[in-house]
Amino acid sequence: MTSFYTNTCETLGVEYTEMLRECLGDSFKVPEMELSETQMEAFEAFNKGRSILVIGKAGTGKSELIKYIYKRTKDTKSIFVTATTGISAYNIGGVTINSLLGIGTGDFPVQTLVRRVRSKKVLLQRIKDIDILVIDEISMMSAGLFEKIDAMLRIIRGTDMFFGGIQVILSGDFLQLPPVFSEGADTRLLVESELFNRMFKDCLFVLTTAFRQRFDQVYSEILSRIRLGEHTHEDIQTLLTRRQMPLEEGVPVLVSSNRKASAINTVNLDAIPERDYIFEAEFKCTGDPDLAKVLLKDIRFQMEQKGTIRLRLRRGCRVLLIKNLDVSNGLVNGSVGTVLEIYAQSIRVRFDNGYTDNIPRAEFDLEMGSAKVTCKQLPFTLAYSITIHKSQSLSMDCAILDLEDCFCDAQVYVAMSRIKTLKGVYLKSFDPQKITVNKKLLSWCKSK
Repeated sequence: MTSFYTNTCETLGVEYTEMLRECLGDSFKVPEMELSETQMEAFEAFNKGRSILVIGKAGTGKSELIKYIYKRTKDTKSIFVTATTGISAYNIGGVTINSLLGIGTGDFPVQTLVRRVRSKKVLLQRIKDIDILVIDEISMMSAGLFEKIDAMLRIIRGTDMFFGGIQVILSGDFLQLPPVFSEGADTRLLVESELFNRMFKDCLFVLTTAFRQRFDQVYSEILSRIRLGEHTHEDIQTLLTRRQMPLEEGVPVLVSSNRKASAINTVNLDAIPERDYIFEAEFKCTGDPDLAKVLLKDIRFQMEQKGTIRLRLRRGCRVLLIKNLDVSNGLVNGSVGTVLEIYAQSIRVRFDNGYTDNIPRAEFDLEMGSAKVTCKQLPFTLAYSITIHKSQSLSMDCAILDLEDCFCDAQVYVAMSRIKTLKGVYLKSFDPQKITVNKKLLSWCKSK
């Protein structure tokens, strides 16, 4: 069995090696995760104490590198893993950067943020104790917020060093979803920040191998061109061959708005002539109570973003798995199935790959220092529809893409790049004019 999984890992690469190791535990005996050449260069720079910026298109192993670094650092250094949004924080098992630093939306002036931190002794000490700070999905952070955080940390930690002397790891793809700016805010993109460019000009690492579409090279190359806005007439014609609907029912629909996703899920669930079953998320806090409050607020926000605080199900409904449970049987983040039975603390699901099992509540943990918060909830959301934003990190076998309402740069690319192969793409609506790329971000990325 070991040799089978070892060979499988060599074929599938870093992403699936780590998932297999997590799911099978001690029974899964393979060599330590092997880094690609670029990942190793980034890790070596990190080991030398340098702050690093890791970028790359969807599915290239950015999150895997973060996990690799975290596992090898957490016992000796005070390392905090964060992200710019609740969804992305959920995906890496971290908290939002705003929550960690206690800055709310970050809209106030630097001195106001500093006073807020200094008024809370536990928060102040936590910030002073940070050795390493990871920020994922960095493309969704504005230049203004980045510079505010830098200025705030310098003041609080009493040094004029970058980020107050904290070693920083930034990760993301600037050609995916951009920041959302509030009215009257500084609308500069992060790549327009002189500070950002100065700090990472010599420690930038670009990951290029896309693991998600590894078995469909044609589709992978089309996505690469769409990401850069360099798609051809032939690419569009190839995509238009997928302007069809699946023969099977219950294939998830990716849409651009929460309103549309919620409506699709509600209509489909209500159409099932069965009774409702409600599963409320359960939370448990241990350790430092002040720190636990921060974690509890953040994990509740993450679960609300995923739509799992209060889960309404019926027998026969379609569900989407949001946690890797059993890779050997294909139960990974993004797997879709049908609910056969509903029990007090579990549901029986027949997944689309044919595997059937009882799935109990899973534990979703957040840890920071001596505090830990655990959320117990069924690891599913309704699968009839999901927003493009909430599809971050998913690897989907198939999906219906409703792209007529896409409203920001890179949204079409993000939606299409969730799907593993071209044959899994079903275009409900598709306007090639919606494929847009931010010219400033494209110019910056091409210069690296």
